[in-house]
Amino acid sequence: MKAFSLLLTMLLLTQNVWANDLTQADSDWLVQEIDNICGDTWCEGDYNFSFNSLTCDFSLGECEMKFEVIDTLYDSDWNDVGEVRTPATCVIAAESRDVLVNTHWNTYSDYFYETMSECVSDAESDAASNRP
Repeated sequence: MKAFSLLLTMLLLTQNVWANDLTQADSDWLVQEIDNICGDTWCEGDYNFSFNSLTCDFSLGECEMKFEVIDTLYDSDWNDVGEVRTPATCVIAAESRDVLVNTHWNTYSDYFYETMSECVSDAESDAASNRP
């Protein structure tokens, strides 16, 4: 019984070690890169965005980008009177870091950008339904 408990513990510890193959530095860098491109793309529309975290579980073949869609509210004189933040999550199919990063150009991959673009568009639609 002790051997089984030890084996189970080792299996769980090993799974946790490999559960996020994306380093914190890679995660932070990709979140920053998406935030940087935002000003030239999605953030020029009706909403602002706060990209918060990217976590990956390559053993499951997916990553999650958590962010908020920010809708600024104005009164009749166009004074900023508050905001509505709608949380959103993009699920990105990815078996490895190479799916997300173009190592040749040291930037995010086209696939990552296109997947985020589709997800951001969906999140904007969801945010529109939360408008007061």
